[in-house]
Amino acid sequence: MAQKEKPFSLGILVGRFQTIHAGHELMIETALSLCKQVGIFVGSSQEAGTAQNPFSYETRVVMVCWPSAPWRTVVARPVLRKYRLV
Repeated sequence: MAQKEKPFSLGILVGRFQTIHAGHELMIETALSLCKQVGIFVGSSQEAGTAQNPFSYETRVVMVCWPSAPWRTVVARPVLRKYRLV
C-alpha cells in the first residue's frame, strides 16, 4: 500500500525537553505524521544544573533520540538563547 503524501515538507519543533513527557511525544508524532522531515531543536541548551534546567544538552538529546522511541531517526540540535526576556 502506498504511503499517503504528507502536506508539509518540513516541521520544526523547539522545546527544552527536560525529560520527555506525553505532550512531547504527541507533538513529535504529530509532526512526523504531517511532515516529510522534522527538525527538533533543544532550547535553553546552554543551561544545565539549575532547578528549571536540571539536565545537560547531551542528556536531553539522548532522551529525544532514545533507541526505543518510534522517532529514533530524528536528529536533535541545540538552540542557544542569547537574549533573556524579563
